[in-house]
Amino acid sequence: MGFLNLKVLFSVLDIKTLDNFFVIQAISLSICAIFIVSFETTFQNFIPKWDLKASRILFFKALFITSIFYIFFSIIYPTLIFLFPFAIFPLFLTYLYSRKQYTLSNITNTITLILLISLILIFKPKVLIEIFKIYFFVYLLSIIFLIFFIKPIIAFHLDVISKIWDYYKIAFLSSLTSPLYRYLDRFILGFLGNVGDVSGFSLVRRIDNTFRQILNAPLSIATIEISSDITYFDKFFPRYLSIAFILFIFEIILGYLIILLVGGKEFIKFYPSLVVFSIAFLISAIFSILIIKRRVQNEPKPFLIYNVSFVVLFLIFSIILFPIFQSLSIAISFLLSTIFSGFLALIKK
Repeated sequence: MGFLNLKVLFSVLDIKTLDNFFVIQAISLSICAIFIVSFETTFQNFIPKWDLKASRILFFKALFITSIFYIFFSIIYPTLIFLFPFAIFPLFLTYLYSRKQYTLSNITNTITLILLISLILIFKPKVLIEIFKIYFFVYLLSIIFLIFFIKPIIAFHLDVISKIWDYYKIAFLSSLTSPLYRYLDRFILGFLGNVGDVSGFSLVRRIDNTFRQILNAPLSIATIEISSDITYFDKFFPRYLSIAFILFIFEIILGYLIILLVGGKEFIKFYPSLVVFSIAFLISAIFSILIIKRRVQNEPKPFLIYNVSFVVLFLIFSIILFPIFQSLSIAISFLLSTIFSGFLALIKK
């Protein structure tokens, strides 16, 4: 459904408008990522162990803090308000996953994408504000539905936060780098690249992120199980590596076809970048499961070390390599940063 959504966007928008869309979308998601990522790690660690009331209180706090932060930036850049429901939607899905309500999470996400694609095809927007309004309407409906389903408990007292504070403060520091970790490539290409580079790379990253999300589905479930029973890690680890290797092969093979079908022949030049990203995907899969094991044992510092070192190294490598390899330098920098950051996170006590 995600790739079909991309295909529709590539079909209705010209390349310059498409570039601008992906940059503004990245800005919007970056703002929320600071809080959503930190609460995601906290949800996975605590909510499986908590009762429903406590988890609903924690969810409300996450939603409230993230919304206030986002609205503040929307005052500075009003266009962002149209992507507000889209940007906070992952917070709802993360909560549902932590409560082991996987089916509801996936069905809601799928129906939302179907409605979004349908409305884009019906109205065929040509300017950004029109497509942003469609995003606003569709994701607002989904969020209203999930609010009625989750029924977050409005509570401003600090007892819930105090129970997670020592863990959360490290997770929050880690999440400060998340916007750069996830979207720095688009910002760099937006400033240094050519017209079409942002769109091409957004397509490649979407392909790579899709395979990461596929792998993250069993990993998210396993994280919840490991947090309850650490011995589950030994059972899950060999299966996880097998799945990661199979997805790595599929990403290399299917990635070419997806670029051709969604973007067209002019975007095949980005395929070498996808190959480099797929190698980074396999390597990061190994680091991820080892870091998560430490995280559910109330050791979130490796997660912080990985994120901070990745962003710093990624920025340095990109600046050094861009004059030589142009857009390919982003993928190479991503791979090198993954390797060095992973080792730093695991060897640092």
